[in-house]
Amino acid sequence: MKRDVLLALGLVLLVAVGVMAQSTLRHFTEIPVFMNGYKLGGDTAPTITGASGTGTGALLLPTNSVGLGREVSGFATVVRFCGDLANATSSYLGPGLLGLNGAPTDYTIAGTACSGLDSTTEATADAPISTLAVKVLGMLCKQAPAPGAGNSVVYTFRDNAADAVTTDGGGTTISCTISGATATECRSIAGSTTDIPAGDPVAVKALASYDASTHDAACSVLVSWP
Repeated sequence: MKRDVLLALGLVLLVAVGVMAQSTLRHFTEIPVFMNGYKLGGDTAPTITGASGTGTGALLLPTNSVGLGREVSGFATVVRFCGDLANATSSYLGPGLLGLNGAPTDYTIAGTACSGLDSTTEATADAPISTLAVKVLGMLCKQAPAPGAGNSVVYTFRDNAADAVTTDGGGTTISCTISGATATECRSIAGSTTDIPAGDPVAVKALASYDASTHDAACSVLVSWP
């Protein structure tokens, strides 16, 4: 009798351990699906079907479902765009080029190095950042102080006096908005831009809805060389 009870308890213990092990394996052995360097969400690979023959097509993925993947080539760096904001109009933040040329420069918000990089005239503030084609992968903007209740500033990356657009084909811009009494930063995760041609002048447009002439801003833009 005692032996039977011990055998039964042992069997229950083995089953419990097996269930726990199976649960652990399920939790830690997820195998993500990769296609051309991109991770796709979901448990199974997507199936794309079509008529026989040759042709072209497009795969539309959900917003923000694709990481950097092969958009990043052999080199990427952050370029700072900074300066003063304007009175209920657009101010253009120019690029801090000294850091790109190897000179250690502190492009902090309201810092001396940022002074003079902005202008309400885009052609005065924008400038080329490379003699090679580049891509913009993302943007983080900060300002001081916060806009205030009911106020906002929209930040948009510009290429050759036009909004730069992403590779999604839908005309999506690299932009974000800081608004309200407490927010002081925003980010754009729209995706990477189409190639910005070599030597194109670039800037960040900061459109204020209020008198922000005593406020300062700086955007960190992640750039890669495709």
